[in-house]
Formats: sequence, C-alpha cells, structure tokens
Amino acid sequence: MKKPTLLILLMAFIYVSGTRAQPIFNELWGNAGFTLALPKLYTLERIGLNQLDLMNISEGTFGLFLGFKANLFEIKKDFYFGPSVYYQYNMPGTQYIMFPEDFPTESLPGYTQEIQYKISDFSINGDFYYKIPARERDLYAGAGVGIHDVRFNTKFILEGYSRLPEFDENDEIDASETKVGFHLIGKVKIIQNLFLEGRFEFVSGLNQFKLVGTYKLWSKRRGIEEE
Repeated sequence: MKKPTLLILLMAFIYVSGTRAQPIFNELWGNAGFTLALPKLYTLERIGLNQLDLMNISEGTFGLFLGFKANLFEIKKDFYFGPSVYYQYNMPGTQYIMFPEDFPTESLPGYTQEIQYKISDFSINGDFYYKIPARERDLYAGAGVGIHDVRFNTKFILEGYSRLPEFDENDEIDASETKVGFHLIGKVKIIQNLFLEGRFEFVSGLNQFKLVGTYKLWSKRRGIEEE
C-alpha cells in the first residue's frame, strides 16, 4: 500500500474516532528517549572462490528520538486515544568481516569487508490507552498501529577485492521503505505532568523497544487554556 493511502486512512480513522468520542482534554506532550532496535541489515556473503551474494543479517543498534503526542479524548471511561509522531535516529555502525582464502592461490587472495550502515525512522502513530483502575500510581496499558518511513543506508568497502569484478570498489545501498507497525505500550506516572512509557514496536525489518519520557507541554479543558 502506498504511503499517501496509508496517511489518508490514518487521518480518516482519527477523525471518525473523534466524532464518536466525548472530548474532555486536549493535551500536547513532548516525548524523548532512546530505542534498542534489531534491524535487518545487508551484508555480503562468500558463496564461492570468486563470488559474493547479498544477504540479510540482524544486528542490535542503539538510537535516540524526539516526538510529540496529543491526548485528544476519552473514548469511554478509562479508555483514551492519542496520535503521536516520532523521529528516530540510530547511531551509525561499522562491521568488519574477514574472508580468508579457503583455497590459497596467487590469483585470488583473501579480503576484508567493511560495512557502514545508518538507519532513521519517521513514524505517525495512533495509540489506545486503558487506565488501570484502583492503582496508587497512575498506570496505563495500551496498543496501537503506526506508519513508519524507514531509511537504510549501507556502504560496502572491500579490501583485496580486485579479483572480484562483479562488485564495485564502494557498493552502496540507499533505500526508503514505508512499513506498518503494531505497538504494545505500558505507561506509568512519575510525577505531575511527567510519565515514563515503554513501547514494543513490531515493524518488519526494524523491531524495537522504546523507553519514552513524556512531559505535558500544553493542555486545554472545556475551552479554558491551562498553563
């Protein structure tokens, strides 16, 4: 499904939900935190004396993100809906893989592969929260869906590759993919206007866990603005 179609469907869903809800709060929250992700990355695998093949591997990465979330309304007692946007930047990484020559000859020496990768993720999410009753500290459980614009950049540098003519000196893959993710969420109140949220985001090729600090920036109740 194309990205514009997914965005239109998400906006339509938010609108329809809003018309059926009884609004009690309009709030804007700022979000920041870190993420641990397990993306599928590209590597080159040796399949013969002078052949390499493009393969996928999984590699843990660490990232930081910023975002905003709006708590729009209460759908019914203790059930809330709020859209959010996040921009995530994963720390660049480098891998080194040695390919010693299995059948030593003067015409085909061993070589070293250096893999440099960068990953970023921009997401638009719609999340539902349930406030668990009879708790001394406010505690929420939730789930949601998100549209993720994931960008991968992978660069291969081969040393001793000169007798592998099917690969250029610096092969590079620069790709952008739109993916749909499903989220599981837990949130707890720390102090007034400050929450800590954990998010498991299941995204094809970029499963991740986010630890989110959420602070209320602005709120409005029944047409009266609050500082």
